[in-house]
Amino acid sequence: ELIVTSLSESPLHSLYLTLHNVFSPKLLGSDQQYIGHKLQKILMALEDGLKRAILHRGTRASAHVREDDTSGVHTVGDEFRYWSDLMRSKDPAKSSRAHVFAKHLKPVAERFAKIRDMSPDLVQRMLDDTQESLNDLWMDQ
Repeated sequence: ELIVTSLSESPLHSLYLTLHNVFSPKLLGSDQQYIGHKLQKILMALEDGLKRAILHRGTRASAHVREDDTSGVHTVGDEFRYWSDLMRSKDPAKSSRAHVFAKHLKPVAERFAKIRDMSPDLVQRMLDDTQESLNDLWMDQ
C-alpha cells in the first residue's frame, strides 16, 4: 500500500486525520487481532488527545476558544465540548450563546456516546429526541 499525506492545516491536524482516517479503522476495526487491548486503549487515547488539542489549539496563548475554528469538531461530543469551553469566554454575548448551545447539546452528546450499546429501537428514539433538541435550540436562537 502507498500512503501519501500532506500538511493541510497543521502537523497536529494532519497527524490526527491520518490516524483517524487511515490507521485507527484498520487497527481498531476488523483487523484488531493484530494489537492487544492495552495498545488499542493507547491508540484511542492518542486519537482523543490529538482531537482535543486541535479543538483547543491556541487556547493557552489567547485564553479563549477560537469561535471561528471548528476543525476539531468531529462528533456530537466534540460539539458539546466546543460550546462548553466557549462558555468561559470573557465576551458576555459569546458566553451566553455558548450556554444555550451547551444546554441543548449535553443530553444529546451523552446519548450519542452510548450509541454502540443501543438497540435499533433506542437509536430511533434517540434520533427523535435529538431532532427535538435541535429544534428547541433553533427556537432559542
